[in-house]
Parts: sequence; C-alpha cells; structure tokens
Amino acid sequence: MKKILLIFCAMLPLAAPAEELSDTTVNYQGRKFVIGADSCETHVTVYEADGQKLTKTKECVYIDGTEVERVFVGSPFVPERDLQTMHFRPSFPTVWYGFGNLTGKVFGHSNGPTGVRRTGSFELGVTPCAIAVPFTKSKVVGVSAAAQLVFSRYNFGKSFAMRNCGGQTERIVCPDVSKNNMVFGALRVPVMLSVQTTDGLNDFGFGLSVELRTNAKYNFSTASGSTWAPDGLKLKRFGLNMEASMRFGPVSIRGCYGLTPLFKTADGVKAYPQQLQIGIDIPLSIKMLKKK
Repeated sequence: MKKILLIFCAMLPLAAPAEELSDTTVNYQGRKFVIGADSCETHVTVYEADGQKLTKTKECVYIDGTEVERVFVGSPFVPERDLQTMHFRPSFPTVWYGFGNLTGKVFGHSNGPTGVRRTGSFELGVTPCAIAVPFTKSKVVGVSAAAQLVFSRYNFGKSFAMRNCGGQTERIVCPDVSKNNMVFGALRVPVMLSVQTTDGLNDFGFGLSVELRTNAKYNFSTASGSTWAPDGLKLKRFGLNMEASMRFGPVSIRGCYGLTPLFKTADGVKAYPQQLQIGIDIPLSIKMLKKK
C-alpha cells in the first residue's frame, strides 16, 4: 500500500485535476486517491465505491516521508465523519447503568455492616470524552482514559438509620423505616490497558480509576411520618477503584470495585462500593447502523 502511495506522489504532475485547487485526484482500480500537500505535510485520502457514492476508507498524513500516527479522541459530541480514521478505540461506553452494592471489605460479597439492599441500589453514568493511544503498529494493544460523570444511589435496609457521630458514620436501630437511601455524584477518571481485535470492535481491558465525590444526600423517613436525617453523610472526597471490562461491538460489560472506603470514617461503618455495569457506545452504534 505504501509503495502504491509513493508511486502516486511521483505521478502528481501527470494526474487528473483535483476537486480542490491544492489537491490532486488519481483513480486506480476502482478507488479514488486524493493527494494534497502544504509546506510540511502530505495528505493521502482513499475513497471506495459504496453503492452510488464514494466513502472515505483511509486517510494518512506524511511528514518528511514518514507516516504520522495520530491519537484518536472520541466523544458522543464528535461528528461521525471524525471517526473514519479510528483504529484503536477507547474502552468506555457512552452511557451505562450499574447494579450497585456496598460491601464490608475490598472484593467482598456480603453487604455486611452497611446493610445495603441491592434492590434500588444503582449508578448511572455518561462518558463525555475519552482518548485512546495504541502501543503497537498493529493497534491491538494500548491504553485508554476517560472523564466520566456518575450518579450513585444506595438503598439501605428498613430496620436502621445512618447518622454522623463525632465525624464517624454509624448505624443506629430504628424500626418502621419506610425510606432509607443516599445519593451522590462523582467525577470518575479511569485509565485502562486494553487488548482489542484488529477492527477495534471487541476488547478486554483492566485498570484503575480515581473519582472526586460530592457529599451524600441522605433521604430518610419512617412509617409514622418522621423525616429525621443528618444534613448529609460525609464521604471520602477521593476514591480509588479497580476496573475490568469486556466490549462486544457497541455493548460493554464492566466491573468496578472500590479499593478505598466510601465513608469518611476511621472506626465507623466501612463500605466499599461495587458495580456491575452494562453500557453502550452510541457513536459506534450509529456508525455500524449506517454501514448496513
């Protein structure tokens, strides 16, 4: 492929007139090559027939005879035309839903002292921006990072209440509870090492994420109508998580495991968040539908 492109560059004076004054167009074996150059770069764009129209399938940039590899930045707000040259994709869904739980220890299974009910405990998230950098020329191994906005809700049991006491978060006995949950937001920044298929549609990844949290708003009431509740449950402002993911086309399944306690406490209730997430990559979904 590179030899063909070099031949085309040598044929520039003999080529047909371009669509733009600064470009040269060459038709070869059913493909259309548009070659343009400025003072420091040479751009080569390849178009192939797609029914009654030509579709851009490849775009390369050469500086001093060397092909330049560009980093792809993906976002649901980036137009689809900017995704044409993408090979190594970020490993994050655009939006997701997570099934939440708070365990008594790292990688725990029981809700332990937190008393969280899995029913009604969830998180919602969106990834407004992500970046991916391949490590190899084959573009199957690399690292990706993102900025994510997260809303979390945890639903506690019906026989106790949560409170702040001396800077600690603790449980107290409280019968006839009708509402007992907390909600908070966070900015999460994951960094993942990913192994992808050559088409970039499937991958497996693992890594770490840090998050900056708000304090939790505590919602509490009893059957008798009492709405006693602390002003807010104090959370650790920063958290560290371990993440693992599998992506199949636009659909991803992820696990996020808290490595640091959620509550701002030394001797009180310790809670480590966990989520099983199901998400979708919206730009990739749109691109795949347009190809059908």
